[in-house]
Amino acid sequence: METVLETLASISDKLSNDQHKAQIKWRRDMLFGLVAARSSVLYRVAEVLQDHERRRDDPDEKRPAAQIHKRLSRNLNSDRYDDEAARTAHLDWASQYTMLDDGEGVIVGVDYTDVSKPYARPGREGGMQYVARCWDGSKGQQGPGYAVVQLEATVPLPGGGRVSLPLRYHLYSSTEPGHLSQNNVFCEQMAEVTPFIGLRAWWVFDRGFDSSEYIDWLDGAHRRWIIRMKISEDGHPRHVGLSTGEREGCGTLARATKCSHRYSHFNADGEETPLRIGGVHVTEARATRTKSSHPKWVPCTRTLVTVRGLGKEPMVLLVGETVSLTKADLMEVVEAYFRRWDCETASRAMGCSRGWGPRIEDVRALKIRGMRRLVDLIAAAYAWLAELRLRYPDLTSQLVRSVAVHGEVPYDPRYRLFRALSRELQGLDGNDRRRFVRRVGRLRRVAPAEDFRDARGATATRVQAAQRIFRRLGKASPAEQRALLARARELLGGALYNE
Repeated sequence: METVLETLASISDKLSNDQHKAQIKWRRDMLFGLVAARSSVLYRVAEVLQDHERRRDDPDEKRPAAQIHKRLSRNLNSDRYDDEAARTAHLDWASQYTMLDDGEGVIVGVDYTDVSKPYARPGREGGMQYVARCWDGSKGQQGPGYAVVQLEATVPLPGGGRVSLPLRYHLYSSTEPGHLSQNNVFCEQMAEVTPFIGLRAWWVFDRGFDSSEYIDWLDGAHRRWIIRMKISEDGHPRHVGLSTGEREGCGTLARATKCSHRYSHFNADGEETPLRIGGVHVTEARATRTKSSHPKWVPCTRTLVTVRGLGKEPMVLLVGETVSLTKADLMEVVEAYFRRWDCETASRAMGCSRGWGPRIEDVRALKIRGMRRLVDLIAAAYAWLAELRLRYPDLTSQLVRSVAVHGEVPYDPRYRLFRALSRELQGLDGNDRRRFVRRVGRLRRVAPAEDFRDARGATATRVQAAQRIFRRLGKASPAEQRALLARARELLGGALYNE
């Protein structure tokens, strides 16, 4: 249990850089309460914290839950909280894994999800701010709520397997001031995440992202990308160019492509699906919705990969670079696309209504700023789960196995790990809780040397020198502290400590 608390304290430290003292305490309590209560409702979080907070005037009496709820609500909309600093700290934490080997083996899935509010009334005075009509994916229809930009990375584990890292969950509304379009929101969020992802990482998109706006942005950012194309002839069919100078529809070209390579794909449940894959090189800069020429058409070589065996129609993937048509290279593209499914499982875990997670659709706040902060906190809670799985795989396996399951066992370990951590946190006594509070309140600690060597390129000698500087801060005067911190910034690049 000490390891669990140390990891929670560490992730709380790293994600609370440059925040006011009261906001650091609020974020710490929210992370603790979200996981312990398995709920994003503030009053349930307050009820969990009530068991660990005592009145100052009477230590034997619990602090009223209503008082804790009032404090959490007040800080939820505080102007002191720096949202940009919190999001940057989150990405800086993720970069220690997504920048390794220049992003080799990292998959970044981009998807759209929603926070449905079926009983909210758009435009109602005094109701939830800027609630609008959006696509409810669970019901397959339009409904009131908020749209969410979801960026999820999957990184390989040293011993095999993969771990999902939440990068960005940005809640937005089409009726809030300054909103231009959905494409604009997605491109803005991807632009903020891009500097923290290695150049060798694959950016993977599902159908609906095959417009020229996304392709132009990805080309300008010099990223490797895979987009699933629409092949239906109804509406606006997509077209690409051939080496002969002609243009052809993606569906027509895919049906004519010879799929001579065979291989078996195994899903998360271990079920085998025999597939046939093939590819063809296309020479156009972008896919368009019509056969007519684009006003800024620039020849460029891409690869169109066709996959058969998943249904009546083939699956068509457009790759933003020239890929060899060998079996190994085509399999890499197809498997990278299938890894995008981790985005779906992540959003399902967050929205699970059966007690396996915090249920993201339960977030409630009158202002959209509070809604965004709650969604960010839920993403931070799952970042803690990822940190545990990456640093302590044996411990997390033990915690997952300790959860009793009646019926079908969820194949994603995040479900059972979240419930196991909730049980452990609820079982803490007052002394354990107070040790956790004191640990978070200390000066930011420098990460181990191996982390800096991997993520920042610093040598062990520089890290050890920075650690000695931090040990001297307690006895130094304010002027000396500023000089010491400036020296530490030179040694470590200002990455993982807070002034």
